[in-house]
Amino acid sequence: MRYSAFYQIVDGIVDELQVMVWPGETTPRRRLKNEQLEKLKYSVEKLIRDSVSIRHSTHRKALASIHLGKDHYKASIYNEMLTYRIHVERCFNGMIELGYLKKEKRGVYYPKGKRYLTRYSATKKLLDRFPKSLGTAMPAFVPQAQNINLIRVQQNFKTEVNGVRVERKKLLEYEETSHTKLMRANLQKINDTINQFWFDLRLDDGDFTAMQVQMLSKKQRKQGVDRQLNLSKRNLHRVFNDVKMTLGGRFYGGWWQEVPKGYRQYIVMNGKPMVEYDYANLHPRILYAEAGLIPPDDCYSDVYPKCPGWVMPDPDNMRKAVKIALNAMLNAPAELKRPPSAFRRKDCNCSWAELSAAILERHHLIADKFYTGQGLRLQRIDSDIAEYVMLHFAKYNMPILPLHDSFIIRSGYEESLEKIMQEAFHQIVGSSIEIKEKKPSHPDKMSEAERAVWSKVQLQKDDMTPVTDDIYELLAYMETGHEKRLSIFLDLGSNG
Repeated sequence: MRYSAFYQIVDGIVDELQVMVWPGETTPRRRLKNEQLEKLKYSVEKLIRDSVSIRHSTHRKALASIHLGKDHYKASIYNEMLTYRIHVERCFNGMIELGYLKKEKRGVYYPKGKRYLTRYSATKKLLDRFPKSLGTAMPAFVPQAQNINLIRVQQNFKTEVNGVRVERKKLLEYEETSHTKLMRANLQKINDTINQFWFDLRLDDGDFTAMQVQMLSKKQRKQGVDRQLNLSKRNLHRVFNDVKMTLGGRFYGGWWQEVPKGYRQYIVMNGKPMVEYDYANLHPRILYAEAGLIPPDDCYSDVYPKCPGWVMPDPDNMRKAVKIALNAMLNAPAELKRPPSAFRRKDCNCSWAELSAAILERHHLIADKFYTGQGLRLQRIDSDIAEYVMLHFAKYNMPILPLHDSFIIRSGYEESLEKIMQEAFHQIVGSSIEIKEKKPSHPDKMSEAERAVWSKVQLQKDDMTPVTDDIYELLAYMETGHEKRLSIFLDLGSNG
């Protein structure tokens, strides 16, 4: 097994938990056996994985999160292995008593419904059980999570917390059918292909940390929220929004989906560069195709609000504003009296109502589709397109990373990817569509942190090796996090 050394660590801590004497007690508690023992192993594995696989920087403490409320551990099709009594009371608290974990921050609930889970970290005692040479390569030493339910149904709902209406999500149980079994089998093929390769970001430790800061909103940064990328998260799952599975269905779970747009250019597969291609104007083009109509070349341009003295803003900002507004209008079940949170008046030089009216006029041929909640139905279509594309490449053992309406693939496969994306759209929608390569933004359009990384990272088209003949520089390069992680991953495979 590739991860046999990791599981030896898990088994050793399980044995310690079985025989430990708790404070205030004189003898060990009853040993867990059979199904309960398997749950204990699963819990230990999860707690170690969650706290250790996020250690990809030597300059920042890695904090994992855990639910401590009993309600989170109710038995369901989504939760067969974690129980409050074993996962929290025996395993989490036990590993703290044994000195393997440390509780860092208590969970908090704010008056407006915002909540943050309890945070914990792996202690030196736990890290010392791993090979000393790992360092920032720890994520490559850790296996994927087991028993992930690949098909999920999630529903959003509103509730009241401390007198404030807040939005929550809950998982719904669904009927197992031949269709759900096929989707699960297809997804397993896709995941098996992805897991044969190592995906990383070609960034040094400092830039990796800076990138993680960019994953937070300004408000979260002010609140001191920490968020860390887990490079071991490579398994995908599908999330539907109704039990009949006619809505949603998009793929989630991959760490690359959390990476800020400006950093995707540094994603590598086994150290090799990747490229990203996306469908242009995907949802509006689907609507035009369903109506048997020819769409505009660009559904997000040529929108002219009718307001006194309107001045055309920066074209890029205007297009961004239209794209945000148009997609919000497709998702909303009724006319929006207030703009979406991402709307900025200065980007379009008009009010929300004026921009909405201009979009309806621009797309008058499909105006009846706006404000009717089309978004989730369209996601069901684009997720089937994504499945088609990924399954095709899985047949040839070539992994492809989905980002809803775009895909990231190893450089050199651009022509094949574009061809299959076009084929998938034609098969499912019955029309053609423009496909574009998503290239990095111009440095002037980058954030300060992105521009700093861009200025010092030297990308070579063929193999991205460092441009130097200095042996000391080469040795230093091999010690960077992404190079060490790849080396560990490949070594585990050769010894497995």
